[in-house]
Amino acid sequence: MKATISRDDLLTLLTSVSRYGTTKTILDILKFGLLKAKEGKISISATDLETETTAIIPAIIEAEGEILVPIKRIYDLCKSLPDVNIKLSLTENHKLKLNWGNNATIAILDTTDFPAITAFDENDSDIISISTESLKEVLPQVTFAAATDESRPVLAGVYLTTNMLQSADGYRASFVKFHTLGDIIIPAVALDGFYKLLCGNQVNIQNSDKKAIFQLEDGTVFTSNSIQGEFPDTKAILSHETDADLKLTFDTKQLLSVLKQAEVFSDERVGLLVVAASENGFDIRIKSDDNEFQANIPAIKTEGHSEIKFGISLKYLSGSKEGVLPRVTSEFVKICLSGNGSNPIVLKSGDFTHIIMPMEIRKRG
Repeated sequence: MKATISRDDLLTLLTSVSRYGTTKTILDILKFGLLKAKEGKISISATDLETETTAIIPAIIEAEGEILVPIKRIYDLCKSLPDVNIKLSLTENHKLKLNWGNNATIAILDTTDFPAITAFDENDSDIISISTESLKEVLPQVTFAAATDESRPVLAGVYLTTNMLQSADGYRASFVKFHTLGDIIIPAVALDGFYKLLCGNQVNIQNSDKKAIFQLEDGTVFTSNSIQGEFPDTKAILSHETDADLKLTFDTKQLLSVLKQAEVFSDERVGLLVVAASENGFDIRIKSDDNEFQANIPAIKTEGHSEIKFGISLKYLSGSKEGVLPRVTSEFVKICLSGNGSNPIVLKSGDFTHIIMPMEIRKRG
């Protein structure tokens, strides 16, 4: 193998697979990437056996070949270099030599034992094309609501049907109307990793042999194993939107701003927010130790006539990691309430619906 590539291009390739080089694994070979020099391009593929990423970029190829390279070592080296051309070649004792003015030789492995990497089938008649911009909007709206433990594996994934994305963790659920692959559950952590790779204008997707395969415009291919099992039927809880006694529309930024203020006074263990909802909007209260915060959040539109008091976990509303409001992209959000405060709380924004179970309000002596 003999090739020349710019430092920036090589760093771009390595960045796409860098997380695999630091993954904790008992298989050392998974900390290596499959580097190929072929047909005027250099590609690098990496896997953790659950997901795979292949990145590709044009380069000057004098002699084709493929080797296994330590991802982290070469990635760290490239980060330290200026933007120069790097010549890659193999030494007589089968090491990778890099020359950019200075020289480095790096131990490599033979490719024989590396796991097979899934290819994107360009001739598949069932390929679906989706805009990158829309994926950037909808993926965060479902991955955050998936379960983080593996006691119920299907809840750690996002369920894709032909017209909807769904996720649930037992306390909340997300639904986004979206045309995509049908009947496959993809791990939420895998989709979070894929989200970081998104670029260009369009993504091609195919379902092949219990795997979801994504192809980006720059040639990058990301593959994830699916989760086997049956996703629970959560659509029934969507009826709480249509059956709501009170529907309040809020300015999203204003609502989030006030709730962020409330976070300052939140008990980190519980974070119980008490809400008194009426036709005028929300009167909220949060209390921890000797501290208390109260505020009024006016509704800009009201449907229905009712007064409902309920408790809700503040982190599920405004938290940066688990909150729904930071993931609402529209100017307004509708909150639908019913019953005596024990029914699920529905947040609606365009094609995005999020449902949260309320918390019990306990009286303090």
